[in-house]
Amino acid sequence: MLFRSNVFSSESANTVKNDLIQVVENPEGTANDMKVAGVTIAGKTGTDELKTSSTDTESGTLGWFDCFTVDYPSGRDMLIISMVENTQNNRDGGSHYLIKNALIHSDNIFFGQAAMQIGSKAFCESLDKLGFNEQIDFPLTLKKAQYSNSDKAISTEKKLADSGYGQGDILVNPIHMASIYSAFTNEGNMIKPYIEYKEDAKAEYLKENVFSSSIIGKTGLEQAYEDTLRGIDGTEIYIIDENGTRLKTLAIQDKKDGTDVKLTIDSNIQKQLYYQMKDDKGFFVVMEPKTGELLALVSTPSYDSNDFVLGLTNAQWDELNSDENKPLYNRFLQSYCPGSTFKSITAAVGLTTG
Repeated sequence: MLFRSNVFSSESANTVKNDLIQVVENPEGTANDMKVAGVTIAGKTGTDELKTSSTDTESGTLGWFDCFTVDYPSGRDMLIISMVENTQNNRDGGSHYLIKNALIHSDNIFFGQAAMQIGSKAFCESLDKLGFNEQIDFPLTLKKAQYSNSDKAISTEKKLADSGYGQGDILVNPIHMASIYSAFTNEGNMIKPYIEYKEDAKAEYLKENVFSSSIIGKTGLEQAYEDTLRGIDGTEIYIIDENGTRLKTLAIQDKKDGTDVKLTIDSNIQKQLYYQMKDDKGFFVVMEPKTGELLALVSTPSYDSNDFVLGLTNAQWDELNSDENKPLYNRFLQSYCPGSTFKSITAAVGLTTG
């Protein structure tokens, strides 16, 4: 399903895609460690200040790696948005999932200058066309992307320059980021992410012409699809005499089973990514960039949602709630400072707007 068409010109999207391929393929690229024989990968690394909301001042650093395959031999390309928290003391980009050179090479000045040349008005208008400041349609509530804490304008030249390389007040949700990055492999068209499987689903634009007693679901998708999944218990109300003999039926409600919901999630990918990352604080979002099918949504650390079905004890709830690693915090639904992974967007905006 396509999110928005022509968010970048096809020429700009292909130029940025080819540059992202060099980030992985070139021996001097910050993501060269991610090169895989026989597979073309385009990617961007980033290490950024920890900021989980527009007012968050908690110290720390986010380590990002965003990438997608190009014409994967199996015929199924994948786009991955990943992040690990608290990487400030690690010079390899914060995790063995990220790249050792991420902090060594910096072109922040160039992208800061590029944003200033584009200008605040054109830069903000371009981000609006990408879906910034909008609530993205998705079964789970995603935090909005933003480029300003106070209003819809980037108020100072410093903030505009910082925004050019993904700092300033820039915050982006990773599922939204996956949709934006899909434009680099789809001739400038953003694909709309979806998680409920539909037979013969066709790609759909999210935006057009943007540049040119029952056991119920308590959390996550079970909660989002509760009305669809939950059936109706069969009930009969009747009158009996003192001997237990039924005298009269007053009302009958037939049993109705709930409807199955088939997801696009690939359980093998989901499990592998979770177990690789389960001891870190971070997330993985994996999307098929041509269709928008979400193949994995991983937030770590996590918890067993089945524990909520019949209720937690006070001790269990206190343990989860007081855990400093915040297992109840669903990281892929939040918005974060994207840092250098945002440079690809700045580049495409600059190329498209001239």
